[in-house]
Amino acid sequence: MTESRNVKRLVAVLLVFCLIPVFVPAGAAAESTTLVVAASDSSEEAKAQATYICDGSDDHVEIQQALDALPAGGIALLMEGTYNCAGNIQPGDSRILQGSDENTTVLSYPGSGGLRVRAPSVTFADFTVTGKADMIIEDDHTRVRNVTMTVDNSRIAAFYVWAANDVVEDTVFENCRAIDCGRYGFLNSGEGSPRLVKDIAYINCTAINCGKDSYVSTGPWVTGFDIVEKNDIDGAEVIGCYAEGNQESGFHLEGFSYLNIQNVRFQDCISVNNAQKGKDACMFGAGFTVPKGVTLENCTSVNNKHGYLVSGGSVSKGFSNTFTNCTDEGSDYGFTIRHGYDITMTDCVSKDAARQGLVLSKAWNIKAEDFRLIGAAGYPLHEGSSEQTAVKIAGTRSSDDQFAYNMWDGAVTDSTLDIHAEGCGTDTVVFLEDAQRVTLTGSTDSAGANPVKVAGGTAVDTAGFTTGAEVSAPSA
Repeated sequence: MTESRNVKRLVAVLLVFCLIPVFVPAGAAAESTTLVVAASDSSEEAKAQATYICDGSDDHVEIQQALDALPAGGIALLMEGTYNCAGNIQPGDSRILQGSDENTTVLSYPGSGGLRVRAPSVTFADFTVTGKADMIIEDDHTRVRNVTMTVDNSRIAAFYVWAANDVVEDTVFENCRAIDCGRYGFLNSGEGSPRLVKDIAYINCTAINCGKDSYVSTGPWVTGFDIVEKNDIDGAEVIGCYAEGNQESGFHLEGFSYLNIQNVRFQDCISVNNAQKGKDACMFGAGFTVPKGVTLENCTSVNNKHGYLVSGGSVSKGFSNTFTNCTDEGSDYGFTIRHGYDITMTDCVSKDAARQGLVLSKAWNIKAEDFRLIGAAGYPLHEGSSEQTAVKIAGTRSSDDQFAYNMWDGAVTDSTLDIHAEGCGTDTVVFLEDAQRVTLTGSTDSAGANPVKVAGGTAVDTAGFTTGAEVSAPSA
């Protein structure tokens, strides 16, 4: 799995560099003015080049002075060393704050502060931030490249895009990392009107172990990448990104009905071992929580609560999602749609689901094409039920899920499902309860007496689903 994951990430990076322009700092001129800043522990050679030399206390002051002295397109270059900061650093229009290398240039915040973008065309590049800090972006055309954040839970997120009565447009994160953060790794949110994040990109970014120290009120919902919290979004590209070990979901979008979500695309992303607060304690706990307006291509989920979860939250609906060539391995539930419609899954795979590989509840106009179900262990159709099944096409009751509150207890209707199952751990592979106008095609190698069960409902067609002896019999 590690080798496969690395190959996928390498391919994603190569594709990115082929398809998008070479990174140029926002607002940078062909020849930029550079002012050098040295830390108190920088080398003597570095200090000899510096216009500003920090003394190891309130180093944000000298850094801000350098930024303020620059013309548009200018670079404040931080030499190697640790800068002890106790306040905000806020570049002006078209200014660039760049370290020598993210492994050797460190902005340390033992007290509160951080990086602020409140002017257009700001660039941050090539450094690490630690301590009680965050990066807040409130203006357009921001570029963040090769920045690592390892920060505590005193701030809501490491990388935070905030749209308050405004449109924040054209933000790019490239090769950025949120590692061991107390709360969210990457977060978009907003308030007022408009509250729109527009045309944002995450390229080869990483969120690992975010949210474990989140005992504050919003702590239970902390995720690695939160693309939509209380903001609208139009245009998001998440390419070659990786989420692992986060408190709730790896990648997440809130789905409340008042949020406008469109043109969001995940490609070649990987989400592993999330739901760290406990799978049954998570409302989402997904590799990918995608309520509406999302396309996923060639994505991978491993050992989450839900591999892929379509859920609008509360009484909202999830809709207009497309999954192509997506795989889950070892999650409790491979693919889950609860209270959703107009969703297509093409060439997707659930492998070794600890419970069920596919769960559809209160859903309609669902289309699964060549869905492969391999080795699902099976789980009761309902809490306390003797009916065990690898695929659940039925409502989800409050007793089935502590977060359900009967919101997802409803029939599956007007759907076509093509499922090819093998090696499942239950005699019943697919159970349809109260379904209406559902067509099931495909196959299973199960030789059980009833690999497909239909209880109630109307116009359920399973004639095109072959089972047991039919599958294994040699062709004429």
